[in-house]
Amino acid sequence: MKKHFHPLSAISGIFPSHSKKGLEPGSLLHTGKKKMGKIHIQLLEYDEKNSIEKEISSNSLPDLSKNKLQWLSISGLHDTKLLETIGNKYGLHSLLLEDILNTNGRPKLDEIEDVILIVVKILKFDEANNNLSIEQISLIFGKDFVLSFQEQSSDILNGVRQRIRSGKTRIRLKSADDLAYALLDAIVDSYLDTMQHIGERMHALETELIEDPTNETRESIYALKREMLLIQQAVWPLDEIIRHMQRTESKLINKKKMEPFLGDLEDHAHQVEETIKTFRMMAAEMQDTYMSIVSNRMNEIMKTLTLLASIFIPLTFIVGIYGMNFKHMPELNSPWGYPAVLAFMLTGSICMVVYFKRKKWL
Repeated sequence: MKKHFHPLSAISGIFPSHSKKGLEPGSLLHTGKKKMGKIHIQLLEYDEKNSIEKEISSNSLPDLSKNKLQWLSISGLHDTKLLETIGNKYGLHSLLLEDILNTNGRPKLDEIEDVILIVVKILKFDEANNNLSIEQISLIFGKDFVLSFQEQSSDILNGVRQRIRSGKTRIRLKSADDLAYALLDAIVDSYLDTMQHIGERMHALETELIEDPTNETRESIYALKREMLLIQQAVWPLDEIIRHMQRTESKLINKKKMEPFLGDLEDHAHQVEETIKTFRMMAAEMQDTYMSIVSNRMNEIMKTLTLLASIFIPLTFIVGIYGMNFKHMPELNSPWGYPAVLAFMLTGSICMVVYFKRKKWL
């Protein structure tokens, strides 16, 4: 059974659903859709030897620990009062909270008041519905804490949590920039997985295009082109974010220690970008191929109709002559006139078919 995809969920993620016109800078307004009924908050505190993981409520936000690195993961962004409470708890500027709530914004990196904000997009591929959605994730890290804000719960960052639980990772060296890098690396790895899914869909679509293209094939190609454009808009700013982290003078990022890891992350980002470029070109070529196939089909149909018309035109001419109601037509009185005309018409038709075949028109 053929699967066709229409990335409407991804498209809806790039247009603002609320207007901030007339509001002061730093005003807290969630501009996206409410995607969770209840906000989920997960705390993970760890040092080199131990880690503590638990779910907490909005009324029991933890104090910063001097001996452990704290990772607070918030899933759900519709409660602006909770975001304001978290901002006050960690001393976050209102402009940072505004960027977190603006889920239609462009990926970026900002440094304000001894914290760094990284806003990126995550790609979620739904295999059951063969659909892709684009959501926002924001990372804020200071000296001893990292905050992650997602529109809804996902398993993209679970690998990082598992590594922290196991203790067999450099993240456990109690450094916020290490954890921020690990989270970014997990997000970029998810991009690569998404590109693999899209590559498989493109291969299936190419096979369908060659074997039995339909109007649904055309719609799938157009949907794929739109999808790749949205992914490009979501992913390409990541390269700028990584370069900013490499150039920053912030004390929160140990440039000497992080340089090789950021370089590796940049290579992965470039790999994703090159794959996006390739897929966009392939989608454009598939669209051209579809138009060529449709054009060739139409030409074949017109060719067949033209040949049929060419065969019947002389027959119609003969029938038209003997359909005239003139009194003096000698052939009408001949007992062999009718079969002679039929034989002539049949012979002429056969000769024309043979001629067309020799010319390879049939």
